[in-house]
Amino acid sequence: MDMVSVSSSVIAAVGYENSCMDILFRSGKLYRCFSVPEDVYKAFISAPSKGKFFNARIKNRYQPRYIQQVRPAPRKAAPPFRL
Repeated sequence: MDMVSVSSSVIAAVGYENSCMDILFRSGKLYRCFSVPEDVYKAFISAPSKGKFFNARIKNRYQPRYIQQVRPAPRKAAPPFRL
């Protein structure tokens, strides 16, 4: 899944494909949410606070599942990448 870096102190990058949304936290933990509508993903991308949006609209509704630990993400925004 292609990942896009986001501006957030907690979330490093997100990806979306076939109603699955991957969320890479700055800690390096990668989570996957299933059955996420595309409009929710687009709202997340445009939200001023990704962490607040995640807690309010994603965390308890789409039950993120831990996928793996990857290297901790850099603080600086990076171009799109693939995990």
